[in-house]
Amino acid sequence: MDRAEFERRKSHLESELESGIELLRAGFRAQMKALEQLWLLDAAGAPAAPAREEAPGASSSSPRQAASPPLDRKRRPANELHQLVVTLLPQLPEVFDRTDILPRLGFQPRRSTFHSVLENLERSGAITKVESGRGAAPSRYRRL
Repeated sequence: MDRAEFERRKSHLESELESGIELLRAGFRAQMKALEQLWLLDAAGAPAAPAREEAPGASSSSPRQAASPPLDRKRRPANELHQLVVTLLPQLPEVFDRTDILPRLGFQPRRSTFHSVLENLERSGAITKVESGRGAAPSRYRRL
């Protein structure tokens, strides 16, 4: 093995490490979001769903699927989604992603419309992108 091959393999291992860490972070964010939603439901007086015991290593259904509101195909007035997102901004964590916003909307907007709103907010200086999305990991934004 020459130096170039060593560097290539080293770079590949570092890349795999970063991918693995991001997957762990995405799982942690999903777990935290589910916990926060349970807390909010309990605090609002709604009966919380009973805790489910899982065997170690058992895989559960995707938290994104469980928490996603239904896709909304109804035509909405211009700028309604933008206004809703602006209204929700103060309630979001300082660093957030789309999975923090979508459950709070109560409906699932078209992906293109939702991302246009985020781009407009970024251009206007209300938010800034701190991490671009990769694979299943969504882009992360910071409130300004």
